[in-house]
Amino acid sequence: MTKPSKEVEKIEQLLADPWAVDIEELWQQAAHNPDKDLRKRITSTSRRYFNAMRNNDGKHEPVKNAENYLYGTMQNLFGVWWNKQANEKYRATHPDNF
Repeated sequence: MTKPSKEVEKIEQLLADPWAVDIEELWQQAAHNPDKDLRKRITSTSRRYFNAMRNNDGKHEPVKNAENYLYGTMQNLFGVWWNKQANEKYRATHPDNF
């Protein structure tokens, strides 16, 4: 079995203690990440978050805990992105399975 990369180890540490996550640090790392897909996902997730925060049209229930909502949206974003990366890597190393 191969040793996980430093990025994977860091993600696992963050998921082990979710309240120790420094969103600002993750944001800075992701903003300067050369992966255009990740930057696009962060931009759209951030827009959805801020739209939800200022939503006052009465159609939707207001966000009760902004910190939890932000954590949930970012956790979902990085989870989807990481799974996509892992899937692509697996497909590249196991082409006979597809």
